Amino acid sequence: MFSKDLLDPKSEKGAEFFQHAGKIMELAGKPNIADFLPILRWLDPQGIRRKTQFHVAKAFEIAGGFIKERTESMQNEISTDDERKDFLDVLLEFRGDGVEEPTRFSSTTINAIVLVSPLFVTASHFCPSSYTYVSLKTKYKYKPCYVSTSNF
Repeated sequence: MFSKDLLDPKSEKGAEFFQHAGKIMELAGKPNIADFLPILRWLDPQGIRRKTQFHVAKAFEIAGGFIKERTESMQNEISTDDERKDFLDVLLEFRGDGVEEPTRFSSTTINAIVLVSPLFVTASHFCPSSYTYVSLKTKYKYKPCYVSTSNF
């Protein structure tokens, strides 16, 4: 996604990014009493909203650093068509028509896309039953078929 090895044990920023992304996923899956009793929402009795906001801000800060670094390197280099582009390059080079789509993606939008896409990939990895069901349903022309996901 960033053309960096974020899983490298020497990469402090990569480890920090994945730590915050993991905490966001963990907090998103926790049952929140404020969801069931809206009067408690402003109190945030379990601190879930506060903790989530902290981890989202930290993950956005780290991803924003990667985006800023890439933007600066793109401005300093002359681009060739032969080079390989990653997901971040495509998002930064996007130019829309301004009518049905934005003319460019803002840094905040790119941050959100970059943060949310690994969460969906990770969620589909840990919860493959719905993915397996949809895949098989499509493959076998909408015949219901259920597969045990205990092997995953």
